[in-house]
Amino acid sequence: MIRLLVVGKDNFKYNRTAVLLSGLIAHPEVDLKVHTLKTKSRKEGSVLSLLTKDFDYAFVPAFRHTDMGFVKRWSQVPVIFDPLISKFMTKVIDYKHYHKLFKYIIDYRAFHHADLLIADTEAHRDYYNRMFNVPLTKSLTLPVGVNTDEFKPSKLNLELKSESKAKFVVGFYGSFNPLQGTSVIMEAARLLLSNEEIVFKIIGTGYEYKAAQNQIKSNKLINVELVGWVQQDCLKKEIDKFDLCLGIFGSSLKADSVVPNKIYHYAALGKAILTKDTSGIREIFDESSLELIKAKSEDLSQSILKLKDDDRKRKNLGQNALNVIQGGYTHHHIAQLLVDRMKSGI
Repeated sequence: MIRLLVVGKDNFKYNRTAVLLSGLIAHPEVDLKVHTLKTKSRKEGSVLSLLTKDFDYAFVPAFRHTDMGFVKRWSQVPVIFDPLISKFMTKVIDYKHYHKLFKYIIDYRAFHHADLLIADTEAHRDYYNRMFNVPLTKSLTLPVGVNTDEFKPSKLNLELKSESKAKFVVGFYGSFNPLQGTSVIMEAARLLLSNEEIVFKIIGTGYEYKAAQNQIKSNKLINVELVGWVQQDCLKKEIDKFDLCLGIFGSSLKADSVVPNKIYHYAALGKAILTKDTSGIREIFDESSLELIKAKSEDLSQSILKLKDDDRKRKNLGQNALNVIQGGYTHHHIAQLLVDRMKSGI
């Protein structure tokens, strides 16, 4: 039995962590407990030190870079860190906030405090090695995956019907950060404005949401519906309404390195997916399971038109994407990868 203490200030419910924890909790060889850090005081450290004596490993979840130094200092067992992102890559390279170069130091310290550093793709793992000199022997690629108890294909998906049956619904959900490439989607919508059969349903908010609103207003995109934020427990119902699902179309290093949550969710529902062709995506999928294109609005609009008129291809893409998930990327599969590494020692 592996005794695992999950410890951090928060972010236990973020999708990446929730998927992994759901698989670990269900695993017969894992005894898991979650401990929330209230402060970073000496008293809290003493509690953590005493607590970890009853465990084999401590695990710090996604985004908790600033917890790593404290946990490593007080833990009596090896510490596993799953950052999910590099703050330097996100804020400086992706967002171009060059006044935040100090994020490199935050990353470097957090990554080197870890006895085992988790990466969601090989591309990210290689980046940690190149940029922060994290030895490959101290890192593990653990795909995000999906909780297939929550995301199951429905009859609606298999029939490839839209909610209204009169419109072809091109759907997207995301946080509107640079890697998403929402401006590319809006421009594709403009190019398809004359096609009254196609509508775009866009779920989410975030950094570039205002810019998307401005594109819609200036180009009079009556074919685009901005839904706003949708709670996680309602997300599957909304995706079920999509005839074609859009992934990411950003031009940044991060966009090329990740496989976003949405791709796993769409695939687990058996949906046809259209997204940018990247090295990160190709670690999991290929042309038989996703429609892969360059991140250009012209390519996106033309691919939408082709897939709209090809029911058979959309059905095959959806089924093949579902097969990929069921073959190795459920929450049970992801948990097993970490269990195998912990059993072999880190």
